[in-house]
Amino acid sequence: MQISKFEIARIIGLRAGQLSMGEWAQITDIAEDKQSDYIYVAALEIQRGLLDAEVHRMLPHDKSYVVNIKSLGKEALPDDLDIIIDM
Repeated sequence: MQISKFEIARIIGLRAGQLSMGEWAQITDIAEDKQSDYIYVAALEIQRGLLDAEVHRMLPHDKSYVVNIKSLGKEALPDDLDIIIDM
């Protein structure tokens, strides 16, 4: 199962908001010039599989499908994530 770029963008935005409010980053080896770039840090956490988040997709007939970000491999993440990290 692949995560869409819209779902990843939502998760990155939420995590960047948490980081800007003072939440600790789960990565310690960040370059000094990138430590205050919360979107970069959030994208890196997702790429390395450190962020434990779930995406709930609503299906017809009141059913839902849950995708755990941590259990996905790098191949299931959209290519747009690499663009954010390479900036």
